[in-house]
Amino acid sequence: MKLKSLLLFVLITNNIFSLIAAETKIVQNSHLSGSWYPNDKTELKKDLDYYFSLAAKYFKINDDSENISALIVPHAGHYFSGLCAATAYQTIKKSSFDRVIIIGPSHHANFNGIALPDYAIYRTPTGDIPVDKDAVSKLSSKNSLFKVIPGAHQKEHSIEIQLPFLQSCLDNFSIIPLIVGNLQAQDFKIIAQTISELLNSESLSETKKTLIVISSDFIHYGDRFGYTPAFDNVAKFDNLAIRAILDKSYTEFDAIIKKTKATICGTDPIKILLKIIEIGALGQIECQVTSYYNSAQIEESRNDKQIVTQSKKQGDKLDENQEIKQSKNQDSKQNTKLDNKQSAKQIDVSKLSQIIKTENSVSYAGLVFKSKMALKEERTLLNLARNSITNKLFPDKNLKKDFEITDNLRKKSGAFVTLKTKDGNLRGCIGRITSDEPIYKSIPEIALSSAFQDSRFEPLTKSELEKISISITVLTPPHTVNSYKDIIIGKHGIILEKTVNGLTRSAVFLPQVATEQGWDLAETLENLSEKAGLQKDAWKSGCQFKVFEGFEFGE
Repeated sequence: MKLKSLLLFVLITNNIFSLIAAETKIVQNSHLSGSWYPNDKTELKKDLDYYFSLAAKYFKINDDSENISALIVPHAGHYFSGLCAATAYQTIKKSSFDRVIIIGPSHHANFNGIALPDYAIYRTPTGDIPVDKDAVSKLSSKNSLFKVIPGAHQKEHSIEIQLPFLQSCLDNFSIIPLIVGNLQAQDFKIIAQTISELLNSESLSETKKTLIVISSDFIHYGDRFGYTPAFDNVAKFDNLAIRAILDKSYTEFDAIIKKTKATICGTDPIKILLKIIEIGALGQIECQVTSYYNSAQIEESRNDKQIVTQSKKQGDKLDENQEIKQSKNQDSKQNTKLDNKQSAKQIDVSKLSQIIKTENSVSYAGLVFKSKMALKEERTLLNLARNSITNKLFPDKNLKKDFEITDNLRKKSGAFVTLKTKDGNLRGCIGRITSDEPIYKSIPEIALSSAFQDSRFEPLTKSELEKISISITVLTPPHTVNSYKDIIIGKHGIILEKTVNGLTRSAVFLPQVATEQGWDLAETLENLSEKAGLQKDAWKSGCQFKVFEGFEFGE
């Protein structure tokens, strides 16, 4: 009897511990609250409200929250970078994102690839945030670079520090937290393509509005960080890196990092974002800086004088984000705690522009990436295109065209409609370089031409309708360039014209064609010449070139 009771006790105990273990795996508890930001919900809200109020007053930018696609924000404690983060996050306060992909560097764990979350919920003082487990599973199944790394998320601050800001701005959203480890040069495009497939994998009715947040500080300067260029070069190098980001150039950014050796901790997450933009997954993007300052300037701008110290945990990478503040008279044993009541001490914003020479500092920058067209506007045009083709094939259906027509959709822009089979083969592509009609009126007409009047293909049939995907490329007005050498592959669409024996021949490639085919400039122009009915090398002399830009979106 006693043996049975003992066995029953052991069984029950094991079950209890199993449940506890399962709970541990399900929930990731915040580990920064109480040190990097307030642990008390009320104090945290007060903290964030203060930063947002300063951001709105002094760092307001012209923004359209519906068009925001991505942010770059710092990940130091709120005392240092909270204001900078708020200047970027304020742009999404009126948004309704369904999920947020947060990409941050690893400061503690050493591994190769991208560390996926091994939890289903991230718990902060403000509440629980669900992880989009379906999306995580898709990433894992599509690419071996995405994998669960035990412990990688446990101590990482680059993800958690963003969560209170997101909770302050958004309702009912999920997260896909990704921590970046060691990567090879060829990995960036693969990772960007995998994330892009996730962004574009849903059907029109199931699309989740997604924000990408890149978590990164900028240059870490001083002996503490092993980076000691001339002090005057720090802001210069930061600005070079930021300029490359504003140009949305992966190649330029990578070259600057290699040349200056700039200690930007989120270099690889930023490169992933730039590669996502380069392959066109976010459409035509504009980038804007919301703020820039360093840790010395924010310290000087505070009305309270604090000493910046560093938490020295054995095995932790040296990083400014381990910095905490303490009063001069506080006991060193208390250095691991941030005085929450003082975390949002008044900031004199005018002092943030002062040049303050210091032995060690970390720079912070906020950047916002905006799409030319809101997601709902893209979906409207795609619906208009598909409905026009459906009504042609099935007149009895008479699908309605009752869509909200915004100012963007009333603009007169050139556009192309491309039809592809499910396996990616071209099925039709026709467009207009310029248009005298509003785009919401021209797209249905162009879609019909692409489906039924592309001379390279037979007209689309009823049986094919559900087997094709539709994409739309909206164009900027074309302009003449002096030489083919001015053409930038991946950025420019190209119009080639050449007159031979009194007959002008021409051909057009959309901006994404060369990138999709993997062509360099010479290969692109050779193929464009042949498309115009000219000799392969006709582009080398006697040709006129016009270029335009475009952004593509699809089903």
